Amino acid sequence: MAPRLREAAKQAGPKDGRAAATGGRSGGESHGELDRRKIRDRITELQKELDGMALERRRSAPGGASARS
Repeated sequence: MAPRLREAAKQAGPKDGRAAATGGRSGGESHGELDRRKIRDRITELQKELDGMALERRRSAPGGASARS
């Protein structure tokens, strides 16, 4: 193995199953970037949930949306 590849392998860490799982840090991604990505993904997930709840609420409201106005 070329010296530069050996050094890269050392920095990548052990390969005994302790590697990052799906959603883990990718190469070159700092902990701060990972945190921001996780927060952004969670916000997106919660927004979809809220949108679904709002849609369900509109469907189940007596008289529909026009009854509130």
